[in-house]
Amino acid sequence: GAWGAGGGPGCAWAGWACALAMASGGVRPGGRPPAGSRGSASMRGGPAASPLAKRDSGAVAAQATRHRRASVRVMTEPYGVKGESLSCPLRAGSRPFRSRVPPGRPTLGYGRREMAKPTLPAVGERLGDRYEVRGKLAAGGMGAVFDGFDHATGEEVALKLLHPELAGDAEMERRFKREGSVLMALDHPSVVRVRDVGTDAAGRAYLVMERLRGETLHARIGRSGGRALDVVTPIALGVAGALEAAHAHGVLHGDVKPANVFLDDRAEGEAAVRLVDFGTSKVHGLDRLTRTGEVIGTPTYMAPELLTGEGELDARLDVYALGVVLYEALAGEPPFTERNPGRLLYQIALGQRVPLETLRQDLPPALVALLGQAMAPKPAQRLASAATLAAGWRAAT
Repeated sequence: GAWGAGGGPGCAWAGWACALAMASGGVRPGGRPPAGSRGSASMRGGPAASPLAKRDSGAVAAQATRHRRASVRVMTEPYGVKGESLSCPLRAGSRPFRSRVPPGRPTLGYGRREMAKPTLPAVGERLGDRYEVRGKLAAGGMGAVFDGFDHATGEEVALKLLHPELAGDAEMERRFKREGSVLMALDHPSVVRVRDVGTDAAGRAYLVMERLRGETLHARIGRSGGRALDVVTPIALGVAGALEAAHAHGVLHGDVKPANVFLDDRAEGEAAVRLVDFGTSKVHGLDRLTRTGEVIGTPTYMAPELLTGEGELDARLDVYALGVVLYEALAGEPPFTERNPGRLLYQIALGQRVPLETLRQDLPPALVALLGQAMAPKPAQRLASAATLAAGWRAAT
């Protein structure tokens, strides 16, 4: 998912409060949370109904099933996971509706039969009579990115399309188009460039993006582990600059992680760094782009206030995520090691990370302290901006 196809190690988590209660024995799979408990966490910080609990005239709550019904829905990693099948009970007298859904992204529909779905473009097909599809680059639960060619300019491009199963979802289409609008408004060398946003004759929305060649920071860490300080420095300054530019436009990225930091092989230093995938971004003054009751992102890189839904969200949630990314880039592993979702939440909320100085004794103490401030679990104790992190990084190195 180098261009934000929804791939990589990302996953969407819903009902965090319930997951936490399950970890402590308060809720059993298939049961209901105790009276008065909060069943979900939203980006606005308030309790919200699960998208799989829509009611219809005295209705039955629709739930996603695999082996059994469960009160807490945890999305799976989009890569390498086959789509699940949803059984959606409807009103009395109505037949159940079964529909295939894309990997890692169940959606809910009502009706007696499936509607015809759009398909992803084939190799050789043109979008808008201008952009030729030449092959698939990446695919995930949210969409797919294709290698393309712009016949009007003679340049190579990357074409991003929403997954066909999500094409009829009004909110997903709105989020997809918003991503294009946000990226076209941001003019920073470390933000991936979007050249065009359109819809073809088949009704498929697409983004035309700059063609990058290289790999993500996630892939590079996985291949060679922790990086030298002089290698991580341009990444830190490039991503911090990209975030500061986004924040200046009132945009929160919301999903900063190694898989969304692309390193272009054709450039060096900060010029090689691109922050990609603004699909889950939040624009100040506008409705949030995630669904009610869901928090979309990768928990390891998510600030505690984003996971718990407590407090207002601001630029500090991206500063936190960048701190975690830079820790992992230096150490070769993330700061939180727990694999159980409930206990992982406890680690993140309490800031129980592995001390960086135990893994990299060669780092300047001032830099270790700076990253500790960036990852402070309480926003009031955290670095206030990406610019502050960048200035502290320069001073410490």
